[in-house]
Amino acid sequence: MPTFSIHQVQREHQANSQSTMVASSKTAAKSDWRSNEGYYPFAFAIVDSESDENWSWFFENLAKVLALEGRTITFVSDRNKGLIEGVSNIFPSSHQAFCLDSLKKNLFSIYATSANFFQERVVDLFMQCAYAPTEAAFEFNLKNLKDEGGAPIKTFLEDLPKESWSYTYFKGNGYGELCNNVSGSFTSWASELWALPICLMVNGIGIKLMELIAERNHEAEEWSSVLCPEMERTLIVGKNWNVTCSSASVIEVHAEGTVTVDLSNHICSCHDWQRKGFPCAHALVAVQKNSGCIYDYVSDFFKSSYFRSSYATPISTVPDIKNEKHEDSDNRVILPPHSGKSTGPMAKTLKSVDRLPRAITCSRCGEVGRHNRKTCAANI
Repeated sequence: MPTFSIHQVQREHQANSQSTMVASSKTAAKSDWRSNEGYYPFAFAIVDSESDENWSWFFENLAKVLALEGRTITFVSDRNKGLIEGVSNIFPSSHQAFCLDSLKKNLFSIYATSANFFQERVVDLFMQCAYAPTEAAFEFNLKNLKDEGGAPIKTFLEDLPKESWSYTYFKGNGYGELCNNVSGSFTSWASELWALPICLMVNGIGIKLMELIAERNHEAEEWSSVLCPEMERTLIVGKNWNVTCSSASVIEVHAEGTVTVDLSNHICSCHDWQRKGFPCAHALVAVQKNSGCIYDYVSDFFKSSYFRSSYATPISTVPDIKNEKHEDSDNRVILPPHSGKSTGPMAKTLKSVDRLPRAITCSRCGEVGRHNRKTCAANI
């Protein structure tokens, strides 16, 4: 899908700190790096700091690939200034959304001295605004939020354009999820690599990605459903609702309430179809009434064939070629820019107690990791 989750992972190795910048695209399945479903690992880079200059460099190289697709892209991030400016400059036609999970954490921090029930109340009102299906519902919930939250929430919202966090006003397509929740999963997924030197860490990430893509490719080849199994199970069919046809494509569905479905424009007055990019229960009943094929109204992004094509190209193995050099090897290297002191928010919060243990080389098996000759379990 043309929706990218952008984040960074901060780490320390011996006396140096580095940031890993990651771009991941959501797939039509669960959001979990550890399973054979979830986010597609699109690009990563290791830089000396989370600076504006490095973010610009990252997006410039990302654009060399994405520009060929010609799509309008949605970026979801945690409001990092350098990241926002980098996207705006390099991808001017894209849409930027702020991670709702990150905003919720900000609110809990703002009301840290308040009672727990009041914190939860403010956050709940904020999320009601975020998920409001109409402008009228948004304004109604926003008034309640400001009335109960007082001055702190009003100040918080001053620097928070509603177009970046409200489904009603957001112009892009988040496919039902404006959250950057891949960050923690990625950090955990590659946690055993963070203590290694950069070259070994990059090689380790490459191996894990190679295995991940191969596993997902193999799994997808066994699918027989038109949609990815996770999405196929979400199809809600067989509802015994009465329907009335207004025209060939506009149908009124009498469910708990009455809603209008426009099949030609993929719109339902319940707004679920527009928000998730996937037909809601009302739309599916309307399609059945029209004797249509449900799959004709589902985006290709949710189909098994699209998933297979995403993982059809494997990551090639990289043999040990220490003594070899390709003629065009210099042209393959993308050098990062020289940058000064980090402007990222993590630069001031790193503490020595957070440093990961130094990697060591086992004198028995020769592997680099966290074991020595006495604890080595390798079969030799």
